[in-house]
Amino acid sequence: MKVLVLDAATTQALTVVRSLGSRGINVAAADSVQWAKSFFSRFCGETFAYTSPAVSIDAFLKGVQDLLRGRPYDLLLPISDRTILPISLRREEVSPLLKALSLPPHEAIEIAQDKEKTLHLAQSLGVPVPATKCLDDLSQLEEIADSCLYPIVVKPRASYRVVGDQVISGGRPQYAFNREEFIAKYKAAHQLSPFPIVQEFVPGVGFGVFMLMNQGQPRVLFGHQRLREMFPTGSGSSYRVSVPVDPRMREYTLRLLQALNWHGVAMVEFKQDRRDGIPKLMEINGRFWGSLPLAIAAGVDFPYLLCRMMLEGDIEEVVTYRVGVRCRWLVGDLVHLGEVFKGPPPGWPGPFPRRGETVIDFLRLREKDLYYDDFQFCDVKPFFAEVLDYACRRLPRFWRK
Repeated sequence: MKVLVLDAATTQALTVVRSLGSRGINVAAADSVQWAKSFFSRFCGETFAYTSPAVSIDAFLKGVQDLLRGRPYDLLLPISDRTILPISLRREEVSPLLKALSLPPHEAIEIAQDKEKTLHLAQSLGVPVPATKCLDDLSQLEEIADSCLYPIVVKPRASYRVVGDQVISGGRPQYAFNREEFIAKYKAAHQLSPFPIVQEFVPGVGFGVFMLMNQGQPRVLFGHQRLREMFPTGSGSSYRVSVPVDPRMREYTLRLLQALNWHGVAMVEFKQDRRDGIPKLMEINGRFWGSLPLAIAAGVDFPYLLCRMMLEGDIEEVVTYRVGVRCRWLVGDLVHLGEVFKGPPPGWPGPFPRRGETVIDFLRLREKDLYYDDFQFCDVKPFFAEVLDYACRRLPRFWRK
């Protein structure tokens, strides 16, 4: 088996490279980033560069096709939405060069990536969602601002979208604590991604339900709970633990993915509302997720199982794993530490981590059943490459401030 992994700078790609390479599979990695951490892994056989889809989709696809024509790869694994979108849109140009393309139907990808479409689907299936408002004209903004209960969350409809020959980022969710702040942040978000959605703030704990689906049928199941997030106001997790999947969340996840006839991996994110105990759908990530190393540490090797399913047609069901396993992203935890020292935003409604406790937690480097996303004794170079890259990008900004 020979596999080409894109988005080599991401933690997900590094995890995939380590998973497959440690099993003797021939893995190559590619990215538009010169210091992509997967390039430094001992499990990475070859490395390649391509033009970023943010620069040119045509040039990106030409680069990927040239790679596939030059070498006989069995499977292509695009890892991020930035590469999934253009490959899915023009899959007829890529599919003939492979034994299998690890993507669900494009219509399913469109619904999963568009938060408004995702919420409409969820509501039609009886899946609880946060109270949400969607504008289609900026003239409605003043009326919405007067009727909101603050704080309020402004989310781009999609993390990435295709504009002409480029894949453009939609930006991060923004929190507004009063009318004036909401109007300003909505207009700024609208410039990046037209007509973002407006959603109530849901206090509570974040959970993820992870599945590998075969033409709409579940094959693999895993669940985690977030313990720390990179940004305490809301973001991807920097520290999390494997937990049994809540039956309600499992049922909601199945309804969504079966309605989409999903094929491949997906992570469905929920927040268990502290006010009523009901899990509310946050989003569907139709790709490998940042906390993928936790699943592997707990005994569920999603990358290997996905490759087998795509090339063999089907696999055995996997629904058991070790509970209580913890996994930590050290660089993400460093960002978390910095954000905690900045303090909560004015008007923040929920609990916020304390500085002293956060420092103690950060220094607690060894625990039972604790693993790291980026650091492994058997493969240390990617970790140091990531730390160096982070320092080169962040420290100059710090000194400028």
